[in-house]
Amino acid sequence: MPATLLEQKDNILTVQFTVKLTGQMFTDEQALQQSLNEAGEAAMVPMIKQFDTNGEPIRVNGVKHTLKNYAPEIYETPYGPVQIERHTYQTCKGGRA
Repeated sequence: MPATLLEQKDNILTVQFTVKLTGQMFTDEQALQQSLNEAGEAAMVPMIKQFDTNGEPIRVNGVKHTLKNYAPEIYETPYGPVQIERHTYQTCKGGRA
């Protein structure tokens, strides 16, 4: 059973996961590590999204960037890759495709 983000209330995240014990220490340690990584991935989605913009133009080093789209991207985290929809920007010279 994969880890699940049960609730996000204000700045508090509640993540649930289950680990089945087999009686074999190495196997149980691996199962726990997998569950902890899944819990980390579930928690990283709202953690990363909190830094998204609202889609308004932004300036970086004096260069204006405008909204390109709101699309899913893969972000590498210490727990594994997570897919998150966020605003992406480009300059008037364009951006990557």
